[in-house]
Amino acid sequence: MGCALIPRLRAKLREYWPLTAALLTLSWPVMLENAMQTLVQYVDTAMVGVLGAQASAAVGLTTLHQDPFAMGVAAGHMVLDAIAGKSIEPAFVRPDTPLILRETTAPPAATAASAQA
Repeated sequence: MGCALIPRLRAKLREYWPLTAALLTLSWPVMLENAMQTLVQYVDTAMVGVLGAQASAAVGLTTLHQDPFAMGVAAGHMVLDAIAGKSIEPAFVRPDTPLILRETTAPPAATAASAQA
């Protein structure tokens, strides 16, 4: 089965190459920006992490978890549906982004207004 699949995949790639090239041309700046943002976050975390929990708390390392694999799978399904001529509904999908609480998270500081209430 695997051997028969490769020629069919190559034929489909040749058939849809103009669309694939257009998608890559439009998407490479976004992919580069995402990679650069991830790199900056790693560098920030590494630099602040050396300073300890007190200094890290001032920066706030609590974050949102975004699953790039799941987002890629969802986008791939949408592209395949578009190629097959199916309707893409919804056109915008908001993935789950759970809040990741870390040691740098603290309850909000009490203010004078909330202390009087």
